[in-house]
Amino acid sequence: MLFYTTFYGAAAWNADFTSCAHICRFTTNKSDLSKSDAVLFDAIETRNRRIRIPPRGPKLWNQIRAFAIIESPAVFTTRFNMHIFDNAFNWSISYRKDSDVPLPSRHIIPLTNQNQALRHEIPTRNSIKGKKLVAGMISRCGAESGRDAYIAELQKYIPVDMYGDCGNLTCDKSLNCYQILAKYYKFWLSFENSLCQEYVTEKFFEPLTNGVIPVVFGSGPYHEIVPKGSYIDIRDFETPRALAEYLQRLASEENVDEYLKHFSWMKRFRIPTGDENNQQFWCNLCAKLHDPNLVKNRKWYSDPGSWYRTNYTNTSLCTKPSEIRINYRKP
Repeated sequence: MLFYTTFYGAAAWNADFTSCAHICRFTTNKSDLSKSDAVLFDAIETRNRRIRIPPRGPKLWNQIRAFAIIESPAVFTTRFNMHIFDNAFNWSISYRKDSDVPLPSRHIIPLTNQNQALRHEIPTRNSIKGKKLVAGMISRCGAESGRDAYIAELQKYIPVDMYGDCGNLTCDKSLNCYQILAKYYKFWLSFENSLCQEYVTEKFFEPLTNGVIPVVFGSGPYHEIVPKGSYIDIRDFETPRALAEYLQRLASEENVDEYLKHFSWMKRFRIPTGDENNQQFWCNLCAKLHDPNLVKNRKWYSDPGSWYRTNYTNTSLCTKPSEIRINYRKP
C-alpha cells in the first residue's frame, strides 16, 4: 500500500503489520502508485496542502483509494470544501463504525488470565488522599460544543484547574500530561470540541486508564464503550451547579467507598494502549485488503462530505449545545 500523504506528520502513518496474520507492505514513494493495491490519503493533509489526487485510469480501476479522517465533522466539513473528494475514493477510514475500516480512538477488552499483568492500577483510599477536585485540558478555545461556557459556569461553584491553551496552567506537551496530572485530581473534564455521534477522543480514555473519573460532555455512545458507573455525564444534571454539588459530595471523605466504586470495572476490563489500538487497526486493514469479496464489491463515495456529516436518513450527526438539555445559567 502507498501512503500518498503524511498522517498528522507521520510519513509512514505509524503503520505496524508485524503481528498481523496477513502480509502487507507499505511505501511512501509516489512512483509506486501503479504498483500499489491500496493508496491512503489523509483528508486534512490533502485539503490543507491542496494535494492533487491522481486520476483513476483503467489500469488503476481495481485499486483501493481510501481517505482517512478522525476529526469531528462539525470541525472539518464546516471549514473545508470536501467536494474535491467526490468520486475519488472507494474506502473510508474514520472513528465511525460504518467506515470501511474503523479507527476508533480506543476501546475496552475483558481481562483474561493471559493479560492480568496489563491490568490498570486500581485507585485506593491511600492513593486518592490529598487529591484536588477536578481539572481539564483544552487546546482549542471557542469550540463548537460550547464547553467553554459550561466550564466558566461550573467554576462559579467549585475550583476547576484548566490546562492547555484555554487555561491558566501548563503541562509540558512532550510528556504524558494525563498520566502526570492524574496523580493530583479525582475528576477530569472530558469535554469534546463538538457534539457528534460516535465522536469520542483520548480526552475520555486517558483519564480512565490513569485512575481518574472522567466527567463527559459529548454525544458519544459512552454506555456502549465502558461499563456503567465508570464515568459521569453532565447531561444527567440540570445545571452546572448541580454537577458541582455532586462532585463535591462524591469526593468527600465520608463518600470514599462510593467514589472508589467507579473503578470497579478495572477488575474485569482494561483499555488497550495506543500502540495496541494502532496495531489492531493496521491488522484489520491488512486483512480486508486480503479479502477478495471486500476488494471486489466496493462502492465509490460520490459525496464524502455528505457521508461524513449525515447518517443514512440525511440527518446531521452533530448537534448544537442549544439542542440538548444543558443550562449554562443558575436556575
